[in-house]
Amino acid sequence: MEIVFKNKVILVTGSTSGIGKQKAKQLLESKANVIIFYGHNEKMAEETMKELAEYKENNLLVKADLSNENDVNMLFNEISKKYDRFDVLVNCAAYDKVLSIEELTVNEYRYKLNVNLIARWQCIKNAIPLMKKVGGS
Repeated sequence: MEIVFKNKVILVTGSTSGIGKQKAKQLLESKANVIIFYGHNEKMAEETMKELAEYKENNLLVKADLSNENDVNMLFNEISKKYDRFDVLVNCAAYDKVLSIEELTVNEYRYKLNVNLIARWQCIKNAIPLMKKVGGS
């Protein structure tokens, strides 16, 4: 069974580097509409958009900090405004700064939890109402 991504609206978190970037490119090659977002590194986002320039009609670049609930809500509002639908969520974003337990501060640990755990839940929660519009359950 072949899965068809043509014209699907897909958010790939972590889409400016690593696995997320490769997955975004594969989906764009499949003619999907892909939301590419970045949290802080504008230079990396610009480089990613240059690499994906041939797919500029099928992608949307949005700045959003996954550790911030308001930014996650804004991200999904942007998706809703542009497409009025949502089909697939691919959670690839991760905060992976490695620190020893002695070096890790409470704020750093909270940030890691926000990005690696809570943000995934927030994305899923925001995706559900948009997915229901296209018949998801």
